[in-house]
Amino acid sequence: MTWRILKKNWKANLSEDDAIRLAIQALKAGEKGVKPSEIELAIINPKGFTKYYGEDASKFIKKYW
Repeated sequence: MTWRILKKNWKANLSEDDAIRLAIQALKAGEKGVKPSEIELAIINPKGFTKYYGEDASKFIKKYW
């Protein structure tokens, strides 16, 4: 299920916000029983690598869960 959602909806020109939304949707659909508090997010872009966890990740999770 997770891969199906990613393959169907991923585009090379997704904004970071849309990519995070898609990742959370795919994770939620494919990983039954996953809790929002267990999710960590990472963004890799031309500017570098940014990891979000704990309170930083919760702002995205609350928005898209």
